[in-house]
Formats: sequence, structure tokens, C-alpha cells
Amino acid sequence: MNTNKHRFSLIFGWMILTFVFLTSACFLLYSLPPSVENFLNTADKIEIITDAEKQNGTIKHRGDIIKKANLIAEITDNETKKKIADSFAKDTGGNGDAICFLPNHILRATKNNQTVEIEICYQCSRFEGKGSLGEFSGGLNSKNSETVLNQILFEKGVEIK
Repeated sequence: MNTNKHRFSLIFGWMILTFVFLTSACFLLYSLPPSVENFLNTADKIEIITDAEKQNGTIKHRGDIIKKANLIAEITDNETKKKIADSFAKDTGGNGDAICFLPNHILRATKNNQTVEIEICYQCSRFEGKGSLGEFSGGLNSKNSETVLNQILFEKGVEIK
């Protein structure tokens, strides 16, 4: 009887370790790729693009999806670029399983004639990217970067004509 308890404990232990390993692996799959995070941190310019209006000291998004972007903020100063890159990278790592994907922000980073563009849907907590570093996608575990992006859009955004 003692042997059966020991066997059960071993099997249960292996099941827990397998679960932890698999969930950790999934977590890594949905994080921002390190090469993209590095690209954002060293970009010459980061643009934040959206379809929104400046209203009463804040950004009011006009729709769920960017069909006709009308507001852009071009960021070239290192402090603000770092703020954007760090806040977005910290938000990534969620499960990314939602299916709505109606992006309301685009981050476009350029460096030495290379470009990375990331579409972000804060409603379903997903992002999809493409560009010089290939294609990637993932999930968000928080939405703090939305506040950062909207603040920068409000302060530095100009209408796209």
C-alpha cells in the first residue's frame, strides 16, 4: 500500500512539473521577441499611429479598428522612445488567445532603413507585428502602455492630412 502512495505521489509530481513547463513555454511564445524589443530600444524613430481625436485633455478613439488613421506622433528623442519601448515590452507576455483583434494603435519603428510595425488591440490584449525582423504576434498581460501611448499622442500627435 505504501508503494501505491509513492507511485501516486511521483505521477502527481510529474503532472505538476509538466503543467508548469507547458504554461511557461506558452508564456514565452506570446512575449515580445527579444530582437524586436532590442529594435524598439535602439530605433532612430518610433511613430505612434491611431484613429482618434484629442478631446478634453485625453485621446478619444473613434472606432475599434484602424481603417483610416488620422493621428500620428513621430518620436525621435531617446527618453520618449525608451518610455514607449519599455512600457510595451513590460505589457507583453499574456495568453493572446482572444479572437477579436481590432487594433487601435500601431507602433512603427525605423532604424537604418529597416522597419518594424506592430498593431496593438488593447480590447483583446493581442499584438501582431511584421517587418524587417519577420512576423510575430503575442498577448498582453496588462494595458499600461496604452496610457503611455495615448499621453504621447495627446502631447505630440498631429493630424494626418
